[in-house]
Amino acid sequence: MQDLMIAFAEASKKFGLTINIKKTEVLIQDTRDTKINPREVLLNGTPLAEVEQFTYLGSTITNTGKIDEELSKRIKAVASAFGKLRDRLWNQRGIRLKTKIKVYRAIVLASLLCSSETWNLYRCLFKRLNLIQQRHPFHLMGFSWKDHVPNFEVLEKAKMSSAEEIIVTNQLR
Repeated sequence: MQDLMIAFAEASKKFGLTINIKKTEVLIQDTRDTKINPREVLLNGTPLAEVEQFTYLGSTITNTGKIDEELSKRIKAVASAFGKLRDRLWNQRGIRLKTKIKVYRAIVLASLLCSSETWNLYRCLFKRLNLIQQRHPFHLMGFSWKDHVPNFEVLEKAKMSSAEEIIVTNQLR
């Protein structure tokens, strides 16, 4: 890591660029078996701050490589987006369900699955994503928990794929 930082600093200097030490952080992803030593990375003799996670282009990256933090952040964003549209769109009777579903896909679902093609997901995370994705169309269509409507039927009526299908398709693309 130190060798990479030295090479990067030299290349930056050749182009007349400077690296801001206060804004530069180091995130070291350890292997399963060993911790990387030494952990201190220097830039012009000054140690850089080591962090456990940081946000880059809207995605949270952690030193463990897990996406739990990223997923939690996305779920909060989805809840916020859905809630902000509740009075102006979802609860309006004059707007067709087809239009509501299109807006849901464009705003809410896009917020949830943005950059998901890069995620390494486990079955439990797929279940969590599918649950979040199915919850909102369920309410948009006026179903109640008393109706006992299966999840696949809700998605079928909304003409939507499950979050898992969307992610797998994006990853294969």
